[in-house]
Amino acid sequence: MDTKRYVVMGAGEVGCYLARTLSAEGHAVTLVDDDPGKRQIVEEQLDVRFVLGNGAHVPVLESAEVGDCDLFVAASSSDEANLAASLLAKRLGAPRTVVRVATSEDVTKYGNRYERTFEADLLLSTQLLTTTRILNNVAGYNTLEIEYLARGALQVRRTHVEPGSVLHQKRLADVELPKDCLVLAFISGSRLVVPTGEDRAQPGDDVLVLGTSDIIDEVERRISGRSRRLGLVVIAGGGATALTVASSLKREAKTLRIIESDRQRAEELAASLPDCEIVHGARVTTRRT
Repeated sequence: MDTKRYVVMGAGEVGCYLARTLSAEGHAVTLVDDDPGKRQIVEEQLDVRFVLGNGAHVPVLESAEVGDCDLFVAASSSDEANLAASLLAKRLGAPRTVVRVATSEDVTKYGNRYERTFEADLLLSTQLLTTTRILNNVAGYNTLEIEYLARGALQVRRTHVEPGSVLHQKRLADVELPKDCLVLAFISGSRLVVPTGEDRAQPGDDVLVLGTSDIIDEVERRISGRSRRLGLVVIAGGGATALTVASSLKREAKTLRIIESDRQRAEELAASLPDCEIVHGARVTTRRT
């Protein structure tokens, strides 16, 4: 195996998970964090190098030898520090950078601008990753990757083709898909095929689909071999991630209910999601329309 060097900024849950995984695979990892209390924990539990300091400061990145790494990952709890660190890491010689941001909107609407401005190769939102995983598990989707275009108005999805998918059962010309979508490619291993109407995907292939954001979920449902409609879905907690998940699930579920203990937050959710049931304690503050 070709050993790589990684520098990870942020020794929180995400950063430590990355460091542990990469180290277990035999790679050299340097973990950067400005909390002195995390040094002992990291040194006791992880086989990585620890650098104390703010990763958005040049001397700290130089101490972490970011210019000699193969990939710099900014995964601290501060979006601003992560973005600044990405730019500094690139200027110091890091060939590639990945930046974690908290909110989904930073990726869907402003991702390209952030990537250009701060020279990040990839912008990741934990909210979007969580939402994708939930939709795959709950609604039967097979989404692997999503690229957002035109400030989120368009999406390119990479979806896995399973037995039972209409893309395998029928020629592409015979597959009934919503308007405003286009099948761009079938991917089989390292082979990419731009399909004609006579082609069909094979189980195990991936498919790239371009579509507007308001119909792409319907496209996913039609091409998945195991998609299903949902009845009642209950979400406990109404934080930012829950709002992102609810916004995606409301088209999949007959009834979507969010339980939120904070009354002010419950009222905000009721205004944002008028078609959902928002429950504050045991009382419904607003109902489906």
